Amino acid sequence: MSNELGVSIPTIQEWMNVLEASYIAFRLQPFYRNINKRLIKTPKIYFYDVGLVCFLLGIKTAQQGETHPLRGQIFENMVVCEFLKQQCNQGQDSNIYFYRDKGQHEVDLIQEDGINLSAYEIKLSANIHTDFYKNLQYFRALFPNETVVTQVINTGENNNRDPLHGHINYLNLFE
Repeated sequence: MSNELGVSIPTIQEWMNVLEASYIAFRLQPFYRNINKRLIKTPKIYFYDVGLVCFLLGIKTAQQGETHPLRGQIFENMVVCEFLKQQCNQGQDSNIYFYRDKGQHEVDLIQEDGINLSAYEIKLSANIHTDFYKNLQYFRALFPNETVVTQVINTGENNNRDPLHGHINYLNLFE
């Protein structure tokens, strides 16, 4: 990002610190069992207000949002924020992360509860495709004893809360 913007890394870090202190954006840290690795790996950046994201992207109408090329990332941002808000409303510290390895396997959201892990793929899709579960299955194979839930969060009507291959409509996340 530093090269693309033509500014130094310390400047970008200062800007990010201001955005975080202002509760405009936050960094979602990567998941690693080794805490020191979490500190050196690159986090993902999310905005607290999805409406601000849409404004910054020039999305002015719902129709523009439905066809925007970043609509999936906007949806993911919204769902991650819902998890963060749920924890905050319950007085809990954040225990959410994302997973990405050198082989480009990525899981959008990892929730850590003690030694138990819940892994979620977030898809802006009303239909479930078997390839949505590919990275979840990979993650479960890495942490077979700790992973208690692997589910796809989507916009579909049907809920299947089977922990192994479940899916949840984003409107029913915390029921």
